[in-house]
Amino acid sequence: MAVRPLYGLEVKALASELGSSLLGGRLRKVFRTEGGEYLFSFHRGGRVDLLVSLPGMAFLTTRAWPVPQVPPGDAAALRKLLSNAPLRAVEQEGFQRVLTLSLGNRRLVLELFHEGNVLVLSPEGRIEFALRQREFRHRRVFVGEAYVPPPPGPLDGGFSPGDLGAALEGARDAVRGLARAGLGGLYAEEALTRAGVPKEARPEELRDGDLEEISSAIASLVEEASKPRGYLYLEGDKVVNYSFARLQVLSGLEVREFETFSGALEEAYVSEPSPPKEALQLRERIERHEAQLEELRASLEEARAVADEMAVRAQELEALRKRVWGMLTSGVPPKEIAERLEGVVSVDPARRRVTVSLGTGNATIRLDAGVWDSIQEQYARVKRLERRIRGLEQVIEELRSRPPVVEKGVRRPRTRFWFESYRWFFSTEDFLVLGGRDAQSNERLVKKHLSEGDIYVHAQIHGAPSVVIKCSGRRPGEETLRQAGKFAVSYSRAWAAGWGSASAYWVEAWQVSKKAPSGEFLPRGAFMVYGRRNYLRDLELELAIGPIEHRGVRILMAGPPEAVEARAERYVLLAPGGSPKDRVAKEVAQALGWDPQEVLPLLPPGRSQILKK
Repeated sequence: MAVRPLYGLEVKALASELGSSLLGGRLRKVFRTEGGEYLFSFHRGGRVDLLVSLPGMAFLTTRAWPVPQVPPGDAAALRKLLSNAPLRAVEQEGFQRVLTLSLGNRRLVLELFHEGNVLVLSPEGRIEFALRQREFRHRRVFVGEAYVPPPPGPLDGGFSPGDLGAALEGARDAVRGLARAGLGGLYAEEALTRAGVPKEARPEELRDGDLEEISSAIASLVEEASKPRGYLYLEGDKVVNYSFARLQVLSGLEVREFETFSGALEEAYVSEPSPPKEALQLRERIERHEAQLEELRASLEEARAVADEMAVRAQELEALRKRVWGMLTSGVPPKEIAERLEGVVSVDPARRRVTVSLGTGNATIRLDAGVWDSIQEQYARVKRLERRIRGLEQVIEELRSRPPVVEKGVRRPRTRFWFESYRWFFSTEDFLVLGGRDAQSNERLVKKHLSEGDIYVHAQIHGAPSVVIKCSGRRPGEETLRQAGKFAVSYSRAWAAGWGSASAYWVEAWQVSKKAPSGEFLPRGAFMVYGRRNYLRDLELELAIGPIEHRGVRILMAGPPEAVEARAERYVLLAPGGSPKDRVAKEVAQALGWDPQEVLPLLPPGRSQILKK
């Protein structure tokens, strides 16, 4: 399986294990393994290591992991700050995917979400080390600044029936509301299953008794997280999921039980093939370039601010320049000039330069020319930095767009779902919608998967996929019907023709037949539709692509924007345009942090444009 990031409840279970296994021990050393993981080596009656694989995996291990003889710079910096410190506490707030280890008078913070991060905080709470320095919407993460944790989730303060009602308000259904509130998809489904509440139930339909049952179910999961065990779920010999408690929602799978949650996580992690050496080298190159890019952006911000302040204070700086130049030509020593004149940092007679302290930084001014010459030189430095940043961004983009390096042509495996052999998406009403990719898959889709009670959708244009709404005893509403229609027209020839909108129709499954009228022949992938057609008009041609989570596995979904937006934290919006598919695939992959080779098959036929990232 592709190892997924830990959910907040799983971080809670891991925190419990760390407390019972490591509390009172000492952190001896920090390593960076040859695979790129961080290895925090503790001693408490024997050696026990904490392995952290960013962005979102961590577990205790006694396995020997290969490490380089000379530690890289980040590992050496962590050693200098933390070596031999006693572990005093292990904390996690609410359902946050953040672990905080109090080591001596410092704190080690492991952020196990998004890109992941490793930070060390001073006794005063200021950042002394940060693997990644970023500015986010609600906080800044930079060395020297006070650490601000991620904003709390809706359930971090509690999960009483009242808390649940507030957290679910505005959600399309119960499972998505709980997942986004901090439980994650897998444990949201489990809580609802234990509570006996359908996952598609709308929040406004839930009674007080339902909320009480859900609250009790979450409480039982939290209790089990305080005394975790490990469970691996298998299909054949392939690991497809893991948990710290026995989950009813995965009861149909074979289960292996472990004494500890870390034991199950380690088994899942090592069962996944390690990335080849070339892939690790590529990742290290990208990380180095990203660090350099952050430094350049900081330099650019300061250089631009200095240039702007010099322009505003030009008259004052010109007077200062003349005074320094006059004193220097009169034989006053440079050091004395700096001492006598406020704001002068240093004077360089050989280069005929004076360095002046401004509110935004230091400015270098030529003594043998007017101050505007120096201002123009400062703005020229700004332009050089901008060019370097653009060039470095292009380098990083090119490196990220490279297809993943694999050994002997074998890709890292992940769970593949049966519907991925077709085009597909989940509607906002949680209906699975399938579409054919070509004539052969159109034929297979209708013959194999169009069942009694399902809905058949087709664009009102020749050269379009067959689309099937899997109803499973339910009846789709207007939302799902129009979304399926958009899906049908967007993957039709209308996209390549550059249309802005088109029409489609839907019929019941019994109206679709492979039997042609007498004397006629139906080619592969074509079907006859008998009876009344229900038309869907003015359907916009637009698609969104974004990562979603399905049964604990992250996969890319392409579909109508409203359907993707309901499930994906981020997405890219496409419309017919002028860019070739391979270029669009690279841009989408870069925006989503995905493999371009997985994006390419999701794109509609013809050229596209990106409307929103």
